[in-house]
Amino acid sequence: MASILIADSGSTKTDWFFKGEDGEVISFKSAGLNPYFYTPDELSSEINHAIPSKIDRKTKVEVTFYGSGCSSSERQGEISEAIKNAFPNAETEVYSDLMAAARCSLGREKGMVVIIGTGSNVALFDGERITDTIQSLGYMFGDEASGAWFGKALMTDFLTGKMPKQVSEHFADWHKLTFEQILEKTYRNNQPSRFLASMVPFMNLHLSNDYVSSLLTQGFEAFFNAMASQLPTQNGEVIGAVGSIAYHFKPFLEKSAKTRGFKLSTVTNTPIEGLKSFHRLCE
Repeated sequence: MASILIADSGSTKTDWFFKGEDGEVISFKSAGLNPYFYTPDELSSEINHAIPSKIDRKTKVEVTFYGSGCSSSERQGEISEAIKNAFPNAETEVYSDLMAAARCSLGREKGMVVIIGTGSNVALFDGERITDTIQSLGYMFGDEASGAWFGKALMTDFLTGKMPKQVSEHFADWHKLTFEQILEKTYRNNQPSRFLASMVPFMNLHLSNDYVSSLLTQGFEAFFNAMASQLPTQNGEVIGAVGSIAYHFKPFLEKSAKTRGFKLSTVTNTPIEGLKSFHRLCE
């Protein structure tokens, strides 16, 4: 029997779960491994650096990798090759983050699956496969309600003076960045979506503020209007949701879903626990 390794990779971090032939379990983390942000060599380097020394690289291992940016066969191939560079005897399967979200939140049930974390996406799931999805436009042109979207909205209002004065003062004291530093981290950062999403915890600290609650409502309304509306959904559609934004701001997500006749079911911060159950690794 081969060892088993599963990975759930978002734009910010990757959760790994290894189960050896002897039953030993090892969990570890790495940076997010979106192939749009890394060259193949960089992917290999990140994976090699993350693997704990106690794991034998020469072991026969069955790897299932789920990740953002992994919807095309070309990107899946890049991830597969990077894994095989770390584990020469690996058998790999690479799926999109939407499949991870569907399997961990809906299991084998039919419904809509949404990801709202650093980025955002949505699809329909028939219990086995993703049947309908939309073209993800990323943080520059889409990703409504994502961490990057909310972070961009916060920074835009802050820099243009549209943020209420008291909120703006609290925000400036919280992030402690100069104007030049904000521009540096946005325009010279190789992953600006992460920087923008790092502003979201401020919102969680000020949920009772009218400005913050209004912005959250706008974000989730925009998500359903711009993204979910493109899918052939039905009244009463069950939604399984994954991601830090969906999890921490569940009441706002649920309210927007309910007004459209959808039923919010499972909401999970990170998919890895649900994936462990799906792959029967907890037995």
